[in-house]
Formats: sequence, C-alpha cells, structure tokens
Amino acid sequence: MRCLLDKVTARYLLQGLRKIGEERTLTSAEAATLILFTQSYQSALRLYIAPPTANVLQQLAQTPRYTTLIRFVLDRVYVVQPARYFKRWARR
Repeated sequence: MRCLLDKVTARYLLQGLRKIGEERTLTSAEAATLILFTQSYQSALRLYIAPPTANVLQQLAQTPRYTTLIRFVLDRVYVVQPARYFKRWARR
C-alpha cells in the first residue's frame, strides 16, 4: 500500500516528532500522523512526499536545530517521481 503525504501532513509529522522530543502535548492531527508513520514500519505501507516538499525539507535540514529530525524523516519516506499524468494532476 502507498500513501502520499501532502505538505500539511509532512509538517504535522515533523511537529509531532519535535513535540515528543520536547515532551510536549500533541494535537490530534499530529498524533494521527505519527500513528500512520509508525504503522509504515509494521506493515507494507510506503509513505511518499512530493518533490517540492522534499526540497523544502532538504533546505530546512541545513539548519542545525532540525538536521537530525529531518534526516530521520527523509530516510523513511520516498519522494514520488513525476510520471505521465503528473502535470495534469498537479493542476487540480
């Protein structure tokens, strides 16, 4: 099974991981995203992000405060590659 994370869901994932590290309370959206992220380890679920989201994350990874966290996420998700109907899909 494959799941494409939009930019908001990717943000919830990073915020949730950061809050866990800081021992802060998670929102329901962050908790749900973290559950999905952990389920990807236990099943055949593969998580994908769009190339623009990956580019933003790679730029943020250059900030020392977020480097480890973003590398952790990027090592566990795949970047979807544009295919035949990608431009048409992106317009919608």
